[in-house]
Amino acid sequence: HGGMVCLSASTDEAEQLPSKDFSDSLAKALKGGPPLRIDEFGGVSFDFAPAGGTTGIGSRVKWGLFKEQVGVAEVDRSPEAERARTQLRQAAARDLVNIDDEERNRRGVAGAAFAVVTALLAAFLIWSQAAWYSRLAVFPLMALSYGFLLSAQEGL
Repeated sequence: HGGMVCLSASTDEAEQLPSKDFSDSLAKALKGGPPLRIDEFGGVSFDFAPAGGTTGIGSRVKWGLFKEQVGVAEVDRSPEAERARTQLRQAAARDLVNIDDEERNRRGVAGAAFAVVTALLAAFLIWSQAAWYSRLAVFPLMALSYGFLLSAQEGL
């Protein structure tokens, strides 16, 4: 049973999970989102809160690896937009997804690009008759490609 909760678990059992309070050190480190931030000039900087700070507040994830600040002016505060955001949050909770369609599309593009690069690398390694251990370099790239494609498909 380890740390898994079955569908029939009580609320009390679910509240005892270690990840509920971010007690896992990796979960604490990544609580604020990805540790790389895209700044206003397009550069990338390291943005990491070792104590599990709130560096993710007011940010959105881009390409699965970066986060960028969302400007106050970018957020539509009209009642219609608020209702639409509420509906999107409800749909996300119902469908168990945590990234929006725009990010899913970006991850699909990244996954497809990594897949093409991986296929080209694999073809080159076969064509050049590279040693078997050199061909193992394809597997991490294949896993990365598949991870991005699956994230785009599943919304996680």
